Amino acid sequence: MRKAKKKRAGRPNHYDTLVEPRLEEIGWWAREGLCDEEIWTRLGISKRSLYKYKAQYSQFKHALKTNKAVANYRMVDSLYKLGMGFTVTDVTQEYEYTEVENAPRKKKLVSSKRTRKHILPSVAAIVVYLKNCAGWHNSDRGTIDNDTGKLDDLISAIKNTKRD
Repeated sequence: MRKAKKKRAGRPNHYDTLVEPRLEEIGWWAREGLCDEEIWTRLGISKRSLYKYKAQYSQFKHALKTNKAVANYRMVDSLYKLGMGFTVTDVTQEYEYTEVENAPRKKKLVSSKRTRKHILPSVAAIVVYLKNCAGWHNSDRGTIDNDTGKLDDLISAIKNTKRD
């Protein structure tokens, strides 16, 4: 006589119902920069389940990994831009509205003004870059000190460096 299969103890796997149908949406969340905690909360699964599914299902792991890489590259680019300083163009437009009986209001452009503004490099962005990309540590803090002028020299060097 054949033995019946034993049922597995514990909670059933919800990957097929809660995760797999939403892989594209999960990719969007990762691309937006959501962390793992926000993703498992939105999916309605536990932290342990998320890590278990990443280990078991390569499709899920790939969706998270590749899309988080996109978010990370965008963040590094933004950090670089902040550390180097950048120029912003503001456009201000003034309109004049005329009312005509039994007709919608007409809008006429009266003036348009463009203003270019340079945003200075952010010291905080420079420090974050140095810590994460250049191997700088808090123990090196004395080597970049505003009292000795070294920080000002660093900022000047960054301003004078041209981006590829």
